[in-house]
Amino acid sequence: MERARPAQPRGLVFGIPDAAGDGFKAGVDAGEVWDPERPPAPPTRDEVAELCRLMARYVPGARTDPERDVVEAASCLYTMTADRRFVLGRLPWAPRVVVAAACSGHGFKFGPAVGEAVADLCRGEQRRDLDFIGVDRRLAGHDSAPQRGEP
Repeated sequence: MERARPAQPRGLVFGIPDAAGDGFKAGVDAGEVWDPERPPAPPTRDEVAELCRLMARYVPGARTDPERDVVEAASCLYTMTADRRFVLGRLPWAPRVVVAAACSGHGFKFGPAVGEAVADLCRGEQRRDLDFIGVDRRLAGHDSAPQRGEP
């Protein structure tokens, strides 16, 4: 008989090293849409423990004891597209305009990759590998360019 596994959080699990090299920032990009009328709730002990379990699973050798190794725990807020992806590409009606909306709190972690992609697009290079984060997917249902005075 197989043991039931705890449910994994929905969203992106991430970890990045700190600049000094003696630890890392980790998180789960998941959660409810935030109500700006309420302050964000701090993470619970169970949430911190689950994140430590995820880091132990995905980052072998990382120190992940929630009682001993966690220095700080906080909830973060950021903007995110509905499909949780960046928007990079040319506007179909203005191909000389390159859109680079790495929106969201995790966008800075991808700065070098986003910068390289934008530079390629500005030089006129085709980047079919960017189609999954392309502008077209955000324009679904829009038949034409915005009219004068429209956002």
